[in-house]
Amino acid sequence: MARKKKTKKQKPKPADDLPALDQEIEEDVDEAAAEKKKFAIKKKSAATQSKPAPPEATILRKKNNQPLLLSQRGHHKQSLSPLSDDVKKTLEDISHRLEASSLDSLVVDCGSIRTRLHEVQALIPEELADVLTPVAYLEQHQFKLEKAKQRLAERRERKEIEATIQANRQIVHEEKSKLDQLSEGPIKSNIDRLEARKIELLAQLEEFNAELDLEHKKLADLPQAVEEQKARLKSAIKNVADMTKSLKVISGTDAQDAQAIEEV
Repeated sequence: MARKKKTKKQKPKPADDLPALDQEIEEDVDEAAAEKKKFAIKKKSAATQSKPAPPEATILRKKNNQPLLLSQRGHHKQSLSPLSDDVKKTLEDISHRLEASSLDSLVVDCGSIRTRLHEVQALIPEELADVLTPVAYLEQHQFKLEKAKQRLAERRERKEIEATIQANRQIVHEEKSKLDQLSEGPIKSNIDRLEARKIELLAQLEEFNAELDLEHKKLADLPQAVEEQKARLKSAIKNVADMTKSLKVISGTDAQDAQAIEEV
């Protein structure tokens, strides 16, 4: 069945400066959504027409656990004969094969399901056959499935690369900020400040050196100063002793002498 070519919709550009997603990917997503909707409508239509469901109704489940109602047409312009037990068993077998098979294996080979469907295709309602036929020819979607998986992997890789790019952009900003700080002005200003501090420290050093030299001179002159101080001490002691020896012994007291003076 030929598919109608879908009109390409203009996708909004992303906010950042990164390139937009591949247009083909967007079209595949839209196409898959449309087919899924169409498939759901068919199921709903088949289920509606089959109410009330006859006892021989059979439920066929795909791999995604979405039920497909396999039954006779409940109300149709043309009455259909009930499904035979053999047809029911064949449909159940198709259901079991679908449940037991992965999508990856079905797109490679679903010949056994196709063979079983051919056995009962003329014995089931047309709408049910329309629903089951695409399932029996899943091989035609193998390339699309592989490409979709590849695009998923590429999108994951793209996200990782985008995260790395964002981190590298931050590094670029940091390195640019460091570069802006590497100018002559602040360096020269710092040099002038250090030179002024150096002059102050040199002046203090000269004062310290002069004071240190004085202390060294005192230490060198200490023996002579000690001898001179000893000589002065001895002289003072001798002077005290001589003066002590020259003292005369005087009898009486000041009071007695004062009284004697009054009596005269």
